[in-house]
Amino acid sequence: MTESNLIILFADIAQSTRLYELLGDQAAESLIGICLSRLTEVTTRHEGTVIKTIGDEVMCTFPVTREAVDAAKAMHAALEERFSVGEDAALSPNLHVGLHAGPVIQRENDVFGDAVNVAARLVKLAKSRQILASRTVVDDLDPVQRTSTRSLGCLPVRGKTADIPIFELIWEECDMTIIAEHALVPPDAPASMELRLGDRILRVGPGKASVTLGRDQRNDLVLTGSHVSRSHARIEFLAGKFLLSDRSSNGTWVSFRDGKSVHLRRDKVVLYGSGTISPGVQRKPDSPEAVRFVETS
Repeated sequence: MTESNLIILFADIAQSTRLYELLGDQAAESLIGICLSRLTEVTTRHEGTVIKTIGDEVMCTFPVTREAVDAAKAMHAALEERFSVGEDAALSPNLHVGLHAGPVIQRENDVFGDAVNVAARLVKLAKSRQILASRTVVDDLDPVQRTSTRSLGCLPVRGKTADIPIFELIWEECDMTIIAEHALVPPDAPASMELRLGDRILRVGPGKASVTLGRDQRNDLVLTGSHVSRSHARIEFLAGKFLLSDRSSNGTWVSFRDGKSVHLRRDKVVLYGSGTISPGVQRKPDSPEAVRFVETS
């Protein structure tokens, strides 16, 4: 039994249960096996070690922070490449990834310790297509790598008495956050946001931390039209802010009630106040096909 400092990485395949429902046990297991094989290849290429696979999740260790971060980004890219075209594209699996660094106890072919527990918590907090990392990871990056990180503030992690600083590692090209001054919200900011399209209403907030928009029936808000991507956008409630992420081919237009507007293309913006979201094509604010949003108390 030995103790050493390592970077712990957990990568979890998103919505694997749904794959079993859609494909059946044998086909879904085969698809997940292909994904895990890809993740193992990436880990080895970046000087890491696969400790174990747990169903649809892989646990890895890395001796060098830079390699661990590069591996996390490469894992997402590897699945994007493998399932970008053909029949598999409609079932393209996405990942949740969590990273933490610290002392661990190595025993036989396994590792134990608080660093493992924190990394496991982070992968559970991560959304689909997202990489979350602790400050211990980000602080060990070089200045260039740190430009591709985004602070999410301090978030509660189960098992910890105090909230811990958490960062998102940006892996998609041109992925950035556009922050308006209104996004610097005070502690008593509205606790939820209402989304409305026709007679459909969704709420985002502490009770439901994220919703997805797109043409695929698995989205929380299903949209129609050839200009809308299968998985078009996601809205998350993070650290008191409402963050819209565009993941589409045609982009998303956001208009705010104060007159400001922005066109997103694989970018992110903080939603505030009220306004409209136009996926795929720019629409007038009073268009019945625009998604309306408003902060509520």
